[in-house]
Amino acid sequence: MKNRIKNWNKFQHFSNRKPIWIKLYRDLLENPEWFDLDGDTAKILIGLWLIASENEGFLPDLKTLSFRLRTTQAKTEQALTKLENFLQPVENSEDINTISSNEESDINTTSTRHQLDSAEKRREEKEERREREEAGKPSVMPSHDSFQPEIIFITRGRPKTWTLTNAFLAKAKGIYPNIDLITQIRIAKVWTEEKDHHKKTAVGMETFLLNWFGRCTPSKPQARKSVDVEDFLRNKLAEIQS
Repeated sequence: MKNRIKNWNKFQHFSNRKPIWIKLYRDLLENPEWFDLDGDTAKILIGLWLIASENEGFLPDLKTLSFRLRTTQAKTEQALTKLENFLQPVENSEDINTISSNEESDINTTSTRHQLDSAEKRREEKEERREREEAGKPSVMPSHDSFQPEIIFITRGRPKTWTLTNAFLAKAKGIYPNIDLITQIRIAKVWTEEKDHHKKTAVGMETFLLNWFGRCTPSKPQARKSVDVEDFLRNKLAEIQS
């Protein structure tokens, strides 16, 4: 005797194919028979639905079914007994014809439900495309000052590197609006790589750079010295790049 999943059309909207998925409706949460199942049996039921999708809702023989579920025949048979309310026994071809005839009356309802699901899926896909397109459009055209090239510092400890971020660049720009931040960051990078003891930790990089920018501010007492250091580092950068 074969078994078939009861009300299979509810789980399978497509004909003449093996789907890669099945539908699991939320109204299962309102089914007391589902909640009466123990965890192992409920897990097996999900497996039965998936296996049944390969053959229009019909399940294979006990030996094959047990192998597909990766369990013993005894446990499979025990589970099938507990799941009798979810299964429909099929003894011969007449039963198959009867099942097909009975399910014919449900086709319109199932098709309507499928159409609603498909329409909802199309709406979701359209909304997702719109959100991706919106996310890809900048709200304003980036200016030259807001352009942030990828600058990576080699640091001490862990992590081994620190990467310049837009968030930090915006923060620094708010504090030091009159400084060419990108140029100063490049110079600071050359300085940190010149000697090992110049390297900073990744956690301390933001503080280090903010202090660096502060030393470059003309109003500082050491402005002249900072300019001299800046010239020295610019020359060093030119030597490295040449």
